[in-house]
Amino acid sequence: MQDALNVYQDRRIETKGNFGVDIALQRADDLDQSAIQFLSQRSNPRALDAASASGGQAIRMAVAGAHVIALDMNDYSDIFKTLAKTAGVEDKCEFLTADLQTFSVSMQLGKFDAITVQRMIHYVTFKSAIAIVSDFARALKDDGVLYISASGIKSELGNGYLAKDDGIETRYGPLSTEMVKKHDINGFVCLYSEDDMAMLLKAAGLRVKALYSSPFGNVKAEAVK
Repeated sequence: MQDALNVYQDRRIETKGNFGVDIALQRADDLDQSAIQFLSQRSNPRALDAASASGGQAIRMAVAGAHVIALDMNDYSDIFKTLAKTAGVEDKCEFLTADLQTFSVSMQLGKFDAITVQRMIHYVTFKSAIAIVSDFARALKDDGVLYISASGIKSELGNGYLAKDDGIETRYGPLSTEMVKKHDINGFVCLYSEDDMAMLLKAAGLRVKALYSSPFGNVKAEAVK
């Protein structure tokens, strides 16, 4: 599996549509590792890597023994298929192009042991985030886990963020020009605090299992039914 992904570890690969860097293609962070460990302890698990970009995390979860669907609104299927073949898991994973704001995971894809959705939910309004995460909740098995993260309002992305003083229900605005240039994140975003993430998960009918911020200031959580 290292042979499949390590070629990208020292490269800055931008996502399509200027949604920042494809971090999962470079490395697995602590939340990714938690999902991998969880899946490795289960028998014949199913996993969804939502907003997967090129699918680095999906490949890792497939190597851990899961049957995985990588889903993104942009088509990364060519690179994903190459990665899956190189890692020897092409029979255990597939790529699906769909927009989470209009596509129902629970209705179209069934139940999953684990769902990962990293660095995506801050690109939509809080209202849309509740709808998306509620759909994830319906798509989780009774003992499944959602692994979710969002860019943090206390991270450097919050410097010059025009919506910083708005409540989470209306917080949606552009990053400063400096942050856009540095992180290649265009368009409006909704940056989160830990309390905001807890509110999102509760509104979606989920219970917080773990909630913390990264050293950079991004907010991460594990949630269950």
